[in-house]
Amino acid sequence: MTNLEMILASIVFILKVQTVIPYQYKIPIGLIFDKSNKDIENYVKQHIRQTNEKNVFFSLEPRSHKTDTSDSYSVSRILCSMLTEGAVTVIGDIRPAALQTVLDYANETQIPFIFLNNPADPKKLDDARMAPQIYIEPSLTRTIVDIIHNLYGWDRIYYIYDTVDAIQRIEQIHDYFHDYPYATTDIKPYELGPRDSCYDVLVKLYNLNRGEPLRIILDIDPIQAESAMAKIINEKDIYKVRFHFLLPFLSLRSIALESFKTGGVNITGFEIFKDGKIVQYKRDKLKTINVYDHIASDTLGLLVDSLRTLQKSQGSVNVFAEVNGWPHNQEKTCLPQLRGKWKYGSTLAQVLHRTKMDGKSGNINFHATGQRINYSVDVQEVTMYKGISIVS
Repeated sequence: MTNLEMILASIVFILKVQTVIPYQYKIPIGLIFDKSNKDIENYVKQHIRQTNEKNVFFSLEPRSHKTDTSDSYSVSRILCSMLTEGAVTVIGDIRPAALQTVLDYANETQIPFIFLNNPADPKKLDDARMAPQIYIEPSLTRTIVDIIHNLYGWDRIYYIYDTVDAIQRIEQIHDYFHDYPYATTDIKPYELGPRDSCYDVLVKLYNLNRGEPLRIILDIDPIQAESAMAKIINEKDIYKVRFHFLLPFLSLRSIALESFKTGGVNITGFEIFKDGKIVQYKRDKLKTINVYDHIASDTLGLLVDSLRTLQKSQGSVNVFAEVNGWPHNQEKTCLPQLRGKWKYGSTLAQVLHRTKMDGKSGNINFHATGQRINYSVDVQEVTMYKGISIVS
């Protein structure tokens, strides 16, 4: 082969490679996590890495910040910095105290914010405008009230919680009870302090209310809830069947249920994840579900599908050329006019709202306010005689 032929062959090879491998844009994604929760951050970053390994059209380039997400000032500074530097969307778990700050930025810039949790009031679905935020975690408040009022008819419940965020959820439950004209359920809240033991509170309630059935919502960390219930089961002097626990988690299998199938206490919980909706009988080993992993998976799946839709409809150069990667300057900057904001933010928000996906948490579809709609929740019970069963 002559030199000329070799040169021509090289040119043809390069052209073929360029045809097969498109230019991969780097999409700047802002991440903001509460410093008290390490797991959700790790799973989001893990799914970003997995997404980038599979996607040849663009790669997500995250920039992560950790803070107290109940601190509005800190959240504001981080959001302003990321939006100024060109973030096309922001993903995070925000506590209720800073919710309005995030919504203000989202509305002002029209850059979508994807909430991994749900700090908003699910009853506020009367705004006809399409909001730039969405909530991946569906609200279970209405379901909890339906179970208490319609399924069980409980006239008194004890609500044990350990964070100030739970106060909002208690208020939401009260609000939903107003939808039932004859609802008279008495809700008695018990806050656990830093040194308080959930087990000690349960024993105290048991001794103070002799003979009364104890209907208890455990709005605490799943591991702590599991530990407290296990101690009740192992206590010989306690009549276990007086206890009926309601766990307000996205998955009843957030805890290890195996030891509770024959423990004597009754447990009711919820299941939104498809792999948790397979009823396992008393003889089967009950598998746990990693809620954070599933939420992160659905979040990244939805975002990538929406970005691909936007890319196809508007063209890669138009959509991504101006935001191709983060600026090299790593210092936090905050321009008053947020001059670095992305002009396709509102379009991406619309695509996120309209994208329908069958995720690990089932059907993913959103109301105009960003709340999940048209999803299904299994209500499951664990009892000594039936094992685990679907009751609603």
